[in-house]
Amino acid sequence: MEHAWRHAGACPGAQAVARGAAATPESLWAAYAARCRDNLHVVLAMSPVGEPLRARCRNFAGLATSTVIDWFQPWPEQALRSVATAQLQARRAGIRRAALCTVQLEERSMRCAQCACAAVRGCACRDTGS
Repeated sequence: MEHAWRHAGACPGAQAVARGAAATPESLWAAYAARCRDNLHVVLAMSPVGEPLRARCRNFAGLATSTVIDWFQPWPEQALRSVATAQLQARRAGIRRAALCTVQLEERSMRCAQCACAAVRGCACRDTGS
C-alpha cells in the first residue's frame, strides 16, 4: 500500500516531509495527528428531551459551545405557516417602502426638471416646497 501512495504522491509521510517536517517518527506522528484533527468530523445524535442532554452539556461544555445543532424533526404546519407569513409581511413592507421612495424620487425629479427648464428660459424658478 505504501508503494502505491508514493507513486500517486499521496503518502501522508511524504506530504509532511514535503511541507518541511523532519522525517522523524515524532514529527510524522504530529503531522498525522494534525491531519486527523483537521479532517475529522463527528456526528452525534441524541434526544433533546429530558435530563440526559442537560447533564451531558453540563459535563462536556464543548457540546454546547463548539457544535452546530441541526434539529431534524418535522415542523408542524402551523409553525410553517407562521414563519411564511412573517417573511412575506416583512417583504411586503420593504416593497411598500421602495415604492414610496420611488414616488418621492419621481416628484423631486419633476421639480428639478421644471427648475432647469425655467432656468434655461430665463425665468425665475419658483419654490415648489422641495
